[in-house]
Amino acid sequence: MRTVKRVSSFSELSTGALGLVIDSYGALALVCDRASAAQELGLDTGDALTLSPLDSAEEPARGVTTPVQLSPSFRPQS
Repeated sequence: MRTVKRVSSFSELSTGALGLVIDSYGALALVCDRASAAQELGLDTGDALTLSPLDSAEEPARGVTTPVQLSPSFRPQS
């Protein structure tokens, strides 16, 4: 288990630190400053990742899994 914080930009993270940022698609992205978050966590395409809140000490954290598939969008040139 790793703990990360939500940030608005990579510059808020120290080198090699993990964080959560809203990406250009509007999705919550797991990021690592100056490195690959996937490599840092040993993740590969299609691997599941569970995010759980830390603020509920009385109950076990229940994560939510949401499958997301992103692809590049192509806009016709005007």
